[in-house]
Amino acid sequence: MYVNKVKKIVSILVTSLFVFSASGCIVKTEAGKENTVVAKVGEEKIRLIDVKKQMKSNEDLIKQQYGDLTSQDAKKALESSYVNMLERVAEWKLLNIVAKENYESIIPNLDNIEAEVEKQVNITKEMYFDNDDTKFKEGLESMGYTLDSLKDSYREDIRYSTDLVIAGRVEYEVTKNITVSEEEIKSYYTTNVASYTTNPGAKLYHIVVDTEENAKEIRKKLKKDAKFEDLAKEHNKDGSENYGGLLGYIEYDSTSFDEAFMKVAKELHGGQISQPVKTANGWEIIKAEDVVKDTKVTPVEEVKDSIKERLLANKRSSEFATKLAKWKEEKGFKLYESKLKKNIF
Repeated sequence: MYVNKVKKIVSILVTSLFVFSASGCIVKTEAGKENTVVAKVGEEKIRLIDVKKQMKSNEDLIKQQYGDLTSQDAKKALESSYVNMLERVAEWKLLNIVAKENYESIIPNLDNIEAEVEKQVNITKEMYFDNDDTKFKEGLESMGYTLDSLKDSYREDIRYSTDLVIAGRVEYEVTKNITVSEEEIKSYYTTNVASYTTNPGAKLYHIVVDTEENAKEIRKKLKKDAKFEDLAKEHNKDGSENYGGLLGYIEYDSTSFDEAFMKVAKELHGGQISQPVKTANGWEIIKAEDVVKDTKVTPVEEVKDSIKERLLANKRSSEFATKLAKWKEEKGFKLYESKLKKNIF
């Protein structure tokens, strides 16, 4: 009786995963597809549904870009995104296994969410902002966060994306003792001093139109206090209209711009606007800001913090990548991309 009952349950489960097509071939149902094993980490199996759960925001972005998910380009983008997510989900699983074996204390205690949120905030501050409260606050603001909204985000992650939180904490444990010396900072600066050298030039803006008459009319408007960025937005068609006509910091010896354009640009002082000039692009009006007349080398003391951050990030990334590769080999890390691609659509 018991055996028959078990057989019946198994039969129902199998039927829910497969159906027979009109030709008699077995075809997977949606549930069957989602149950497909697409990766293994040791004895742990990762199924398509595990990857799908992480894909919503990616799918939304692809829909925004392509309108829907039916075109070949959209499907190609979605497939690529799934492949990338598969590796991430499998790596999270691997790092969870590593955490249980070697870093048990970092596994979140879901009975004390607030303490875990504070721990997550402290890790973020140390890893990315050198434990500096001012840098931390400025960094949050630049990313559109307040401390409260960051904590809200971490509460959600700890409750519903625990694997992701644990993976981040393993990375922290592996890299938290890495440092950068003064010698390393000076060596990097010396090797890359060209990156900290500003050659003569200026931040240049332009308004470009087809005729001299239009250019003269615009110049009159500028003389009457019309805003340069507003007129650039109205007339430019080269992409700079979205940035007030900004072309960027252009060195005076640049050969990427029209000779007549550069000749006029070199004569401008900071904040000065040129008369219309005929160039290969049409008729242009040029504005200069942040003019640098002589070569300027930024001292190492002014950039040492940014160099330290760069070197620290590189060293941490390298160390963690080495550890991750080692763990993948030790634990057995297998991705089944062909199975994934076959069952996405």
